[in-house]
Amino acid sequence: MTKPRTSLEVGFPDGVLPETFADLRGQQTRAIGNLPEFPYENGQFDVVLMDGAAVSPASVKEAHRVLKPEGRLFFIVPEKTKSQDGFTLPDIYSIVRGGFNITGLTRPAWWFFGRRGRTFTICATKKNWKNLSNTYRPYLALCLLLASSSLFAMSSADAVAVILNSQNATSKRNYDNAKELVMRDAAEGKPLQQFVVAITTNDKSLSEKYLAASRGKIRSLAETKNNPLAWYLLSMEGNDFRMLQKAADGDNVQALNAIGSIATQEALARTSISSNDLERILKKSYDFFRRAAVQRDANGFINLGTCYLRGFGCKQDMAMAFNCFCAAAELGHPEGMDNVSACYQFGHGVKKDNELCLWWAMRGRAARGDEAAEKWLKERRR
Repeated sequence: MTKPRTSLEVGFPDGVLPETFADLRGQQTRAIGNLPEFPYENGQFDVVLMDGAAVSPASVKEAHRVLKPEGRLFFIVPEKTKSQDGFTLPDIYSIVRGGFNITGLTRPAWWFFGRRGRTFTICATKKNWKNLSNTYRPYLALCLLLASSSLFAMSSADAVAVILNSQNATSKRNYDNAKELVMRDAAEGKPLQQFVVAITTNDKSLSEKYLAASRGKIRSLAETKNNPLAWYLLSMEGNDFRMLQKAADGDNVQALNAIGSIATQEALARTSISSNDLERILKKSYDFFRRAAVQRDANGFINLGTCYLRGFGCKQDMAMAFNCFCAAAELGHPEGMDNVSACYQFGHGVKKDNELCLWWAMRGRAARGDEAAEKWLKERRR
């Protein structure tokens, strides 16, 4: 193909493209780095170049949205290993087929980034997006398998994030696993986990014990290292908005969501606020939520999707709202699953589909521990 005029590069570390993509870079290019921003900027590109680790149903649909009608999607994926979201090559192949015709697949001997090893390069041309019932079914089954599998170990940092994001932001099983891991780390004397347990437990004696053991270390971390998470934890203990703001200044996702939500609720509740002041506050909240979503935070995606759905701080965009809710659902957020179901029910940003409406509603119930819903989903996978 001739050298494209415009290209969008998604998810390549430090903006470095593999040799395979060197001739595909457009004369004008926009690069989205290590943590792919979401949603993508509005624009029309001739080519989207995507790292396999950035591929997901939502990101592929975003690529479809910003590509010109004759545009092409190129992405490179490991032959054997999984991407950051747990997708294997066959899973990614199924996801892409929803909106593209796959026209080429090559396997170079080795990609020069040795960390990846043997890889595939896939070329796909844009087509009309299919009804998602058949395209997404293998992906949905995979999500259920990943959610219930004990083979994917949760890190201590992930467990802390799950607890701080609240039980409503993840599945019951995931929250219970995170709580067990944080409690174990706290019992082993880790200050961060002790402080997290102290500010989230209902056990007063345990809270006092862990606060006495960890408060000084967390405060030192905040004041000497300006650590955003430490500022957020201190803000939770003392209900201190000044510390919460410091955490948000450091891009702590919990603080970004908290400040954006507080500002939005207070502004909407004021009866005497001017339209200019309301718009200014909502725009600032929108920016907070976007900063959280860029870090792949599920609550950030929920809040950002709500902004697009209702036109808070941005132009109302049902398709963008749907994509944000899909991203939250992919990250295991039950409310994201509920919202995806509602979008399919009412046709918000997507064609109405009663089958997928029911499927996602049951996903949300299963994520909250509903055994009947989980049984229903397992039966549909057979």
